[in-house]
Amino acid sequence: MWIGCGHQHEPEDSFLVFLEPSKPEIRRWWFKRVRTVEDVERLADAVGAVLKSDPGIRDLRWEEVA
Repeated sequence: MWIGCGHQHEPEDSFLVFLEPSKPEIRRWWFKRVRTVEDVERLADAVGAVLKSDPGIRDLRWEEVA
């Protein structure tokens, strides 16, 4: 798992934060499937809580990755 973050110029002073893996399942070692949904949801909840705790952060939105 990892978290990415990048500064966006439009709209002004916005940031894009994304979590990986973005798929509900990944394949590891000899095609073993690993479900990622629960872990990614916990990570998203933790990241969201940190971001919401900062009064300087406004307009927090989550978007689905296609």
